[in-house]
Amino acid sequence: MGCNVQVEYITDSNEIGRIKPVYNPAVNQWWMCDDGRLFYHEYEKIERLQQPQIRTGKEFKAGVNWSEVLSNTMENLRKFKSEEIAVVGNGFATNEENFLLQQIFSEGLKVKNIGVCDRFTQEKDVVYPKFTIKGEKLPNWQGAVDILVQNSRSVKFLKEN
Repeated sequence: MGCNVQVEYITDSNEIGRIKPVYNPAVNQWWMCDDGRLFYHEYEKIERLQQPQIRTGKEFKAGVNWSEVLSNTMENLRKFKSEEIAVVGNGFATNEENFLLQQIFSEGLKVKNIGVCDRFTQEKDVVYPKFTIKGEKLPNWQGAVDILVQNSRSVKFLKEN
């Protein structure tokens, strides 16, 4: 479940300008919660990869394309047995990103140790008679759990290790 929002994006500076609700008279009119409206600032804190790189030892080789990086990554991952690999997705990723992660590792490399990072600040749920405001504020926690945890032994694996 999510919010029906419109993201205003500033192309010159490659950043989110603001998030606004899409008007829906049957649900929330033009209102949205402060968490939904203001949470995008959390993305500003994340250091994001701007272009692909390949790591060799402690050095990073820039100026490579994604095809080269994916080829190199798969070549290195195939050196391990599937049970020696663990993958952790998160609630900041989109459903599409978590689905791709699951497909590559679960379907492609037969990895069973797939989980969702549960180390984030969480407040207590605020429960009202007709609705609940969840204490976890990740934009896609439930989507990540639904996509990544369904066919893995991840929860048990992460707690044991």
